[in-house]
Amino acid sequence: MIRSVTFIRFRAGTDEASREAVRQAYLGLPAHIPELLSISPGLDLGLLPETADLAVVAEFATAADFLAYSQHPAQVELILPVCGPVLESWLTLQHEFIDAAYMRAYYEAYNSEDPERLRGFYHPEVELHSSQGVLHGPDAILDTYRFITSNFSDRMSAESITLAGATAVVDIRDCFVAKVDVPDFLGMALEAGQSLELRLRGTYTLRDGALFRIVIDHEG
Repeated sequence: MIRSVTFIRFRAGTDEASREAVRQAYLGLPAHIPELLSISPGLDLGLLPETADLAVVAEFATAADFLAYSQHPAQVELILPVCGPVLESWLTLQHEFIDAAYMRAYYEAYNSEDPERLRGFYHPEVELHSSQGVLHGPDAILDTYRFITSNFSDRMSAESITLAGATAVVDIRDCFVAKVDVPDFLGMALEAGQSLELRLRGTYTLRDGALFRIVIDHEG
């Protein structure tokens, strides 16, 4: 996920109607740019001196979607006519972030028992760290996933999700039900139909719109 933040300063003497016209123009962009997931333009409240006059926060699924937005003709057609005449200066930055909806979608994919659906969440250089060691790359992770889903009905659910930029920390309840007799799983023997519940904590880091590093710790 990509968040773009743009800070605009208007020329001295720009009236409130002109400022609001720029804000409204940005609100019109979603109707023209499907890659734009959300946009929130806000005028400065004037609580501090020497601030920007308008901030525009926009969110995108990928960097490519942001670039499509930044180059879209609607920027010229909608924004330039109202912003250009009153613009003094602007700055913009883009940063990666992860949100709760992304993590919920990841667990839905995990619970689907569909390896190819799950693959779409992994960076080509993803690493998964756990008490069993380190798995490098999507293929290694999905080979383990196929082993688990061939032997168990495995359902993960997020008990809580804490977000910090491109990292999410998730408290996980992981419920296994054996599909067949499993002589050794995490040091235990399970008969078909037996269940096992684990409490885990997962730390997930995003890079280039995909999961790049995953650390799974047992919580008891």
